Amino acid sequence: MAKRPSAFTFANVAETLTLAPSDTVDFVNDSTNNPDAWDYFFMYTTAAGNVTFVDLKGVVRLLTAVPAFTMIPLPMKRVNLTATTSTGIACIPKGY
Repeated sequence: MAKRPSAFTFANVAETLTLAPSDTVDFVNDSTNNPDAWDYFFMYTTAAGNVTFVDLKGVVRLLTAVPAFTMIPLPMKRVNLTATTSTGIACIPKGY
């Protein structure tokens, strides 16, 4: 049976990485910003705005009017640059 991610289980909150939104590079494949090759992450934002992200199934999702200083406890593999207006984005990496 495949392992299924669950929000905050085994979250590595001791390590927070700066995240550069991209429409093409998944965080898991970004060796510069993800040198430890974490499987996926949860997002934290320090400025209000919209966030477009790609979930683990590859579906693009849009969250509108995300308040500043919000943690989004949804497993994701990329934050898209297009339609993301929130800034100060960081991620909390999470492995299986």
